[in-house]
Amino acid sequence: MAINGGGLNGSGNGKEPLGLAPTEHYRNLDDPLPGQGPLPLPEGTIVVLQEDADEPVEDVGIEERDGSLIIRLDGRKPTKLDPASAEALSATLRMLADPASRSEVILGTPGAAEIDRQVQSIAGSSQLAQEIYGIAAAVFADLARSSGGDAARMSDTLERAKSDPAGFAARLSPETLQRLRELSTKISDAKR
Repeated sequence: MAINGGGLNGSGNGKEPLGLAPTEHYRNLDDPLPGQGPLPLPEGTIVVLQEDADEPVEDVGIEERDGSLIIRLDGRKPTKLDPASAEALSATLRMLADPASRSEVILGTPGAAEIDRQVQSIAGSSQLAQEIYGIAAAVFADLARSSGGDAARMSDTLERAKSDPAGFAARLSPETLQRLRELSTKISDAKR
């Protein structure tokens, strides 16, 4: 079946159009026309060229309930947390965000009180300590999502972070990194 001059957009004899305009299904309206250069990409856009572009397309992202989209930069398909891991992550994030829940965990968990003392000492105020715990929650969420909730992978990533903090930071979301920078400045300013 011909696209132009017959069949769908023509009279069948190839000479008289039926009044339907030909369409270009492969082209977006804002794509450059042949002979024009590519449009500039918005600042911060990352383009990944796929070497095996002839392979079938697979889902490379997971859309979360909050509308966020998780796409791994290493090209592997991201994994969704299983229900048990998702619930454990949710409970941990709630605990880190809520001072009362956190206090209960601190009282009942060996070593947690010492960690809390260190956080309070670094922060210098309860407000900044709460921000530290908030960022810890964001880091934990980034870590859980990037590892698919696999506790062994999470533990391995944290162990490697001790010797390669920059590599660990590169795994965090841009929002988490920005919050971390802002908190670092606040703590530094408060100590002066």
